[in-house]
Amino acid sequence: MSSIVEMYCNPYSCSTQILINGKAPADYSPLIQYANEPLYKWCEEIFDLIYNEINDSFSLIFVGRKFDADILRIVSQQSENCRSFYHKEFVINTPLQKRMVLLNDLVKKNEIDLHRIRIGVDFVIFDNMLIGNVNELEIKNSYCYVDKRILSAAEYNDTRASDYLFVICDDFQLVERITMKAKCGFVLRPASKTNIVSCENGLFFVEFEPNDFFEIVFECLLFAPLCDAFVHCIELLNGNEAIVYSDEFRVLTAIKPLVMVELPETVEIGRSAPLKVYTKPETAEPPEITFEYDKSGIVNCTNQRIEGIREGIVNILVFEKGSHKAFSCQQILVIKRNRITRLLLPDNEILLGENDIHSLSVEYFPENADNANAIEWLSTDSSIVRIEKNGKLTALKSGHCQVICSAEGVSTRINIEVKPYLVDLKVENIDISEPVAIPLWQDLTLSVIAEPSNAIDREFDLSSSDIMVVNIIGTTLRPVSIGDVVVTLTNSTGRVKKSIRVTVTKKEISKGSKKSFLDFFKKK
Repeated sequence: MSSIVEMYCNPYSCSTQILINGKAPADYSPLIQYANEPLYKWCEEIFDLIYNEINDSFSLIFVGRKFDADILRIVSQQSENCRSFYHKEFVINTPLQKRMVLLNDLVKKNEIDLHRIRIGVDFVIFDNMLIGNVNELEIKNSYCYVDKRILSAAEYNDTRASDYLFVICDDFQLVERITMKAKCGFVLRPASKTNIVSCENGLFFVEFEPNDFFEIVFECLLFAPLCDAFVHCIELLNGNEAIVYSDEFRVLTAIKPLVMVELPETVEIGRSAPLKVYTKPETAEPPEITFEYDKSGIVNCTNQRIEGIREGIVNILVFEKGSHKAFSCQQILVIKRNRITRLLLPDNEILLGENDIHSLSVEYFPENADNANAIEWLSTDSSIVRIEKNGKLTALKSGHCQVICSAEGVSTRINIEVKPYLVDLKVENIDISEPVAIPLWQDLTLSVIAEPSNAIDREFDLSSSDIMVVNIIGTTLRPVSIGDVVVTLTNSTGRVKKSIRVTVTKKEISKGSKKSFLDFFKKK
């Protein structure tokens, strides 16, 4: 009976795990040495490496992206030792495009300067019909951009090559004119259907339907150059302790549900507090976790509870059992007497309008704590929010700040955002002081701008005086029949209200516009 080989390939962290009949290879195995290499660097060798490891035929179960699986399936067909090939999708199957958007958001949110990475790509095009399409190709974001060059075969051979190569031709044999100098390349040939044909010496041969040209180029970019740039940025962020344990960072490379653990901030000597271990999104059974401490003898943790042993502060690293990389780092304070061990505010964040007044209340535990009179309130920016001793706060001006409630080393905080109230709603694309005429078969979408744009009550609603003449869908006026109506624009609190007179008329139908190239790269 042949062996079962499981291969888990995470391109977003550039890591591969291989299990042979349920067991990991030895640390000195060549399979381990390739574990942190991109798939394109060793996909042609992997089946021989597995056979040399077990000296037996095998069935391969591959867990990874479809594009990666398509490549390995082609290679498996050339292997005498691979009896069968199966592909499984990731449990968390977020595509790289979405992960790049999340990375952009994280970089902007934390004001991280990553010095945008250049991705050099050479295009050697034998079919001049496609040069215009390649010229239109533009990909850039907050952390990388594609710098493309369009060269002839002779120019490519005579110049310094970029790291990635695209050859576009109608005959794969034309590649013989090119000296492969890139670390990864793609040869694209028009055909009746789109599929990966073969790979050889770092070149991936792909046939594509003419209508699929942009999609297949983008898939190839996602497979290697864009994925490499993504991994490079992840490695840079790994050194940033302020974000490395955050959910926003962990989700960037997640291919299975995130393991979450909640620990109390404070524990008393001789007492224990419960831990909460779960997955996000939730699965039937959270995994077992292990702990490491920067100081021994202060706390003791199990999968269910944390116990205080002696007074002090300890940093706890939390691992999934069997993993060498911590997914959480939390600091625990162990106290000696019956002080407040936990403070609980009713919310994590509050949204207020300017000049609003709000009262905060705090619960403390244990209820018989001997320092309940030590509870203090503090605003991190008293020009935005003023807080009084009894928890009463006043929103003074727009902005963000935190209110901190503390009691002798134990603290909790609440994020407060203050926004102005709405002054006006403006319709930019029509003049609402005059009647608006709409052809019976043409929708009109209103461009409504709130002033100020961050007003707390900026949400608005549109209503029609006669939905049998004009119906309202979101901000779109949809004519139903010829006639006159009044469309009312009102904000969520009724502070601003405007009327728009609309007449539905007849008019000739205009031709639609063609879809632009950039539509291929818009988020779906």
